[in-house]
Amino acid sequence: MSDLRALVTDHGDAVLQCTDALRSARRLQWETPHRPMPQVTSHRPADVSDPTARIAIDSDRLQLRTSVTHAEGALAKATASLRLARAELDAALVPYLGP
Repeated sequence: MSDLRALVTDHGDAVLQCTDALRSARRLQWETPHRPMPQVTSHRPADVSDPTARIAIDSDRLQLRTSVTHAEGALAKATASLRLARAELDAALVPYLGP
């Protein structure tokens, strides 16, 4: 039998750590990371600047967005799993404690 206090503490720590990271990630997921700008050697740009498209297709931003979606899904699944476990425990306890 495992130590209930340790299980609950580990779970709570994981939830809090995920929540802290998710707060930052949700705020930053729509931006590109700060990078040094390349040196411009001519006064005329080679192509038209499109900052919206650059942000939309940035691979680091897309990876962060995917990670945010996965973390939110993991929290939702964990919540659903715990609710199911609680319902199963309640049903199994009926013979011992009554309805």
